[in-house]
Amino acid sequence: MTINQALIFAEKKLENFARAAEEAEILLAAALHKNREYLLAHPDEKISFWRNLYFRKMINKRTKGYSSAAVTGHKWFYDLDYIVNNHVLIPRPETELMIDEILRSIKKEELRIKNLIDIGTGCGCIIVVLAKKLPLLGINFYGLDISRQALSVARRNAQKHKVEKDIKFIKSDLLREIFKRKISPGPTIITANLPYLTAEQIAASPSIKKEPRLALIGGRDGLDCYRRLFSQIKNHRQFFKGELLIFCEIDEAQKSAIEKLIKEEFPRARQEIKKDLGGAERLAIIKL
Repeated sequence: MTINQALIFAEKKLENFARAAEEAEILLAAALHKNREYLLAHPDEKISFWRNLYFRKMINKRTKGYSSAAVTGHKWFYDLDYIVNNHVLIPRPETELMIDEILRSIKKEELRIKNLIDIGTGCGCIIVVLAKKLPLLGINFYGLDISRQALSVARRNAQKHKVEKDIKFIKSDLLREIFKRKISPGPTIITANLPYLTAEQIAASPSIKKEPRLALIGGRDGLDCYRRLFSQIKNHRQFFKGELLIFCEIDEAQKSAIEKLIKEEFPRARQEIKKDLGGAERLAIIKL
């Protein structure tokens, strides 16, 4: 079988997916350890028996509801390629809004950030990008997760992108372990892409059901983890000596609920909700 024949075969198998041709190219490129441009430039190249067998297994897994990223073990996020597996949530494009807003806030407010703490770091996509984008500024980067397996993936991605010496990865239930350490006094940013889905939302999404539930479910209304986080911050506000900015990714249906929660926990805080490129209200920003 040639590359072109393999793509035609895969596209037919994946015809029920919105971008079948693109999905076929992604899977075949991964199976051959080539990029998609190589496939287009070598349509008549023959594929070995074992590579073809591996490719067919990948297609079969995709048809069972696994995302292409879960099948290939790789996902691009903010122009970086990340290793992913079944222990971490697959990075979503909407999370790139958080990176944009953090970089904009630092530049706009001319903040000399001393600490950047990423809670629920997962594969490390947020903290790794920020460590790459903000070098030589004297920032202490922390990646926190309750899952040892997730932290192992995050460390691999930090090594892959050559920022492993810049980030301290810590097993922690939200901020609990940070409070046992000494961090530099000064402005601090906390990023939180915590589980914010309900069981009903997960049941309605075939692909997301294949990802770790620990990284998805946020209780009856999806905000349980944020309630716990805000309570921790409120009870340890004196720990953060300086301005504190908190960036929280949410579901667009949670806008009113999170605004109310922020008001209850931090009455004097400034808060703002940002929309992603699709117009969905996705990011809550809290300034203390």
